Amino acid sequence: MISAAFRARDQATGWMKEQIAYVFGMYAYAYGFPLVMMDVTRQVMTAAPSSGEYAAPIGQFHRLRDFVDPDFKNVVRISRNSLWATAFVDLEAEPVVFSHPATKGRYLVAQVMDMWTDNLASLGTRTTGEEPGHCLIAGPRWHGTPPVGIEATYRCDTIGLNPWQDFDAGRVDPATAKGLSRAARRVWGLLETAPYQMKTVNGWLLPLNLGRYGTDYNTRAFVAFVGLGALWSDDAVYLSAFVDGDGKPLAPSFAHDVVCEVLVSMSRVCLVG
Repeated sequence: MISAAFRARDQATGWMKEQIAYVFGMYAYAYGFPLVMMDVTRQVMTAAPSSGEYAAPIGQFHRLRDFVDPDFKNVVRISRNSLWATAFVDLEAEPVVFSHPATKGRYLVAQVMDMWTDNLASLGTRTTGEEPGHCLIAGPRWHGTPPVGIEATYRCDTIGLNPWQDFDAGRVDPATAKGLSRAARRVWGLLETAPYQMKTVNGWLLPLNLGRYGTDYNTRAFVAFVGLGALWSDDAVYLSAFVDGDGKPLAPSFAHDVVCEVLVSMSRVCLVG
């Protein structure tokens, strides 16, 4: 009788540990998902000895010379009607200076984003005009004086996590490990099915807090999953549709009419996907 009671207690304790790990694991997975996606993207886009069209070392720009084709996989769902130049910079030791030329009638937006995919600044035609400009991008530990000619300073208050050691699932008890594994599978499932369950505007997904997520960690994770590195809604509006007007999933075997009547971006840029 006593032995059976102890087994029942241990089973109840294990079940509770698993449920706690499952719930908190989902929160943690969604919270940290953008950071992981950004770091994976960094590894791919900086795996080069010199600057090229698709990759460049840390602190250097790589520049796309043409519109990307549908097979481009380096960035999640990059727009196919823009020319991009991208750089990952290390702000640990010192800030960096970003300079851009006069736009000469072309539209330019330079997005400054941290590793959590929150935007720090938007530079270019809409905000700083068409003249050439120079700004300083600094990390949280820099407290120096900007050099002469710098027109603005943008500070990245968070660089990322600073873990003391890698997480080892083998060091936690089996019930906790099981709950964490369930959480990871569950979050991936939710990310994949979210477009078919999210609230739409006339059939279109139209999130307007992109790059300004605050504590909306679920939207931040979802955008990292389907369109990493979104601009502010002031610069671009992203209209996405995964279902038709009747709520049925879009399928290539059927013809669909696309209706887009309103642009709400201050820059008048609308991206349809």
